[in-house]
Amino acid sequence: MESAIKSNVNWPDVFARYEQSGLNQQVFCEREGMPFFSFKNQRSKYLKQQAKAPGFASVKVRSQVYYDVELQLPQGGCLKFNAKTPIDYIKRLLQVVQ
Repeated sequence: MESAIKSNVNWPDVFARYEQSGLNQQVFCEREGMPFFSFKNQRSKYLKQQAKAPGFASVKVRSQVYYDVELQLPQGGCLKFNAKTPIDYIKRLLQVVQ
């Protein structure tokens, strides 16, 4: 008859060792000296918990700049300004560009 397992078992470590062992559950439990029923019960709970655990999605944020003023220059250039650009600055810039 299988003995009761200690309550201070670090189950994630046990499951990691199991995965690395390449053994089936029954053989792994025999080698570890652990009750097979306890292993199966805890592993089932662990897998359910892992499935419910929130994951993180990779998100790339691209800077989106919206311009309030866009001037097409006759030479083919384009000047873009937001609403915070001082009008005097735009006037001086246009004098230089012309």
